[in-house]
Amino acid sequence: MDTPPCALKFNGYVVKTIEFIKNESSSTNIRVDIGKKFNYDEKYPNKFSVGLKITLGDKDPDTTSPFYLCVELLGEFEVVESEIDKVRQFAEINAVSILFPYARALITTITANANIPPVVLPPMNIAGMMENKNEETEDENCSTIE
Repeated sequence: MDTPPCALKFNGYVVKTIEFIKNESSSTNIRVDIGKKFNYDEKYPNKFSVGLKITLGDKDPDTTSPFYLCVELLGEFEVVESEIDKVRQFAEINAVSILFPYARALITTITANANIPPVVLPPMNIAGMMENKNEETEDENCSTIE
């Protein structure tokens, strides 16, 4: 039995930014912000990249947050279906879903190696998150996703 080809191909990712600052607070209160951005090139309508930025805590040293962490990943994807417009929304949601576990693992590794209790982000409903947050949150303390 032939399996149908997948409509989305993941071509890999790179870690664009890692920024970690340890604050003096002993609180366990950590704010999490997630942003995403899609980049399309008109020359290659079936290829796109996804920037995923996750920030935890607050950079201000006087905050109650025990640390500030910003990670940015850039993933490269390709839509392999002929009717690109019909699968673009599907591809965007699934691209973020594919990239998110890499960011979760990176955050856990960074916090564990920083000699603080490791932060393990829970799995998230990416489709629901994208419906609720259509625009990326800009954070001046971490470079913007290009």
